Amino acid sequence: MKIEKKLHVNKIEIFGNGNPHYTIDTFCGKYHSMFMLDENAMIRHGIQIDRKTVGKHIILSLESEEIDPEEYEFFSPYKVGEDEVLIEEISKVETISRLNLYPSITAQYNVEYYSRFSSPRKVGRLPFYEIEIPLTQKEYMEMKNLSTNTLMKVHLSQR
Repeated sequence: MKIEKKLHVNKIEIFGNGNPHYTIDTFCGKYHSMFMLDENAMIRHGIQIDRKTVGKHIILSLESEEIDPEEYEFFSPYKVGEDEVLIEEISKVETISRLNLYPSITAQYNVEYYSRFSSPRKVGRLPFYEIEIPLTQKEYMEMKNLSTNTLMKVHLSQR
């Protein structure tokens, strides 16, 4: 399964002198994502930072990758590769709003699908990804059908 989303770059922070790392804050609709990348990850993804990067877009691609259950009998999140994330949450949120408009009362029904992904939390781990994105109904159903031993491979590109 492959998911591709266009993320708006909201903020970029650069830390460190000799070995800098970059924190890129993005959003897609109301959903926020954060990428902490070192110089090698920036080169691998082909991302170049300049003054015009904020306000532009980054394309996020997530591709499912199954872990061999026999190879990882007791799976540790610390065995996750550098550009892989764990699936933390797959959600469907249904809301019904009542609109009291005289002389009638109407209801508005809304369904949202979203998912959260993250790198394992380990001090000093770079790159580090915290991703929250909206899903279509089709993407939601495909994600629900993924095996429990599935990781998502992260690809970023700049446009």
